[in-house]
Formats: sequence, structure tokens, C-alpha cells
Amino acid sequence: MNPRAAPLPAAHRPAPARVGAASRQPPRRARRGGRPAGRAPGFTRDTILAAATRQFAARGYAGAGVDRIAREAGVNKAMIYYHFASKAGLYRAILRELFEPAGDQARAILARPCVPEEKLDALVAMIAGRVFARPELPPIMMREIAEGARHLDPQMLGAMSALYRSIASVVEEGRRGGRFEVVPPLLVYFTLIGPLILFVGGAPVRRAMSRLRVAGDWDCDADAFGAHLQRVLRRLLMPPAAQPPAARRPRAGHSGRKP
Repeated sequence: MNPRAAPLPAAHRPAPARVGAASRQPPRRARRGGRPAGRAPGFTRDTILAAATRQFAARGYAGAGVDRIAREAGVNKAMIYYHFASKAGLYRAILRELFEPAGDQARAILARPCVPEEKLDALVAMIAGRVFARPELPPIMMREIAEGARHLDPQMLGAMSALYRSIASVVEEGRRGGRFEVVPPLLVYFTLIGPLILFVGGAPVRRAMSRLRVAGDWDCDADAFGAHLQRVLRRLLMPPAAQPPAARRPRAGHSGRKP
């Protein structure tokens, strides 16, 4: 008959389990080759997009390095490659975010059951509102102009051309109905886009001029500038007898904040 095992000395007895001890886990580390565990992928992607947009606007494509973008976004640069595959992919994603929603809005405006001049006013208000809301867009586009559009692939050019096609559609609709004079749609488009990009992109220069108190008024809010563009396009396209009186000048439907 085997003798009963003697109890272990107190020093060798296992400590009693404490409530909740089993649930304690070490901090989760980033998974190799992927996003960090526990961090919302949408939040990380949006943070990278915002930081990269600022960097591309301030430094251009060549100057906005992946390391610099990662530091501003507060992420490891591996996250940029995880979400966008490359710096070029990140740049294309930014342009899609800027242009594709505008194209969707423009198509919705074209479908409205109203006269062409009202559609034109709505397109101007929408485009101006989006540019004023995204002041990084004009510097990015001016850099692309200066660099010969080297970073714009056919897909991006197609997305950007949606706004031109919308303007052209309204101009043609007005011409067919006898409400607009014959003006090439390309001239109408650049009569809108050129001043808008230069005005918003030139905000730092206008602020500097204001500080110097040089002759002239360098201050103009977004609503006033948008309404000015609406009047310019109406006067360009509509016969004088069909233009609205000054008391009925169209107003831009976007924020009045100053750039």
C-alpha cells in the first residue's frame, strides 16, 4: 500500500488564482505586413489622406516624401503601403477624393428639371464651394500645371474632366434652347476654373498685400466671389435682354468664410 503523498512545503505551493488575472493580456503589437491590431482601418486611412494632402499641396509630388507624410499622420510608413500600395497610389487616392464626389454632384445638378441658367448657377456654386472647402486643391493643381501633368494618369484625367463635361452639357442645352449664345464650352469652363483656382490658391499673397496696406481692397469672402463668377458666366452666355436685373443677382450657395 503506497503511503499518502506528503503536502508540499508552503514555499512551493502554487499561488491561488486571482479573479480577472486570466483576462490580463500583454499589449497587442502591430501585425507584420498589416495594420496595427485594434486600430480602425478607416480612421488610419483618412488620417494618412489628410496629412498627405497637406504635404502634396505644400511641397509638391517630389517633395512630399513617404517618411514625411508618415510623421505628420503619426503612423508607421508601412501603413501607407498597406492602404495605398505606393506613393503614386496615395496621390491618386487624394485626387479621387477631391474630384469624384464633385462629378457625382454635377450629374445630379444636370438631372434637375430647371432651365439651363439655373443649372449653371448651381454648378458654379457647387464647384466654388468645394474649392473653398478644400484649399489644398489649388496648390496641387498649380503644381501639376507647372510640372506638365506628369503625375496624372488617364483615370485621374477622366475624373477631373467630369466637371468640364457637366459645364459643356449645360452650355449645349442652353444653346439648343436659344437661351445661350454660341460660346465654346472650353472657354466657359476656364472662365470659371481659372479665376477660382488663382483666387483660392493666391490667398497667402492677398493676405500679405492686406498686411502691407497697399492700394486696393484685397479682401473678398467666398459668397461674394462665387456670386461674381455666376454673374460673369451669365453675361458671357446669355443675350443682354435675357440677363436678370441687378436686384436678382444669383447668390452662391456655399459658406461665406474667408480663405
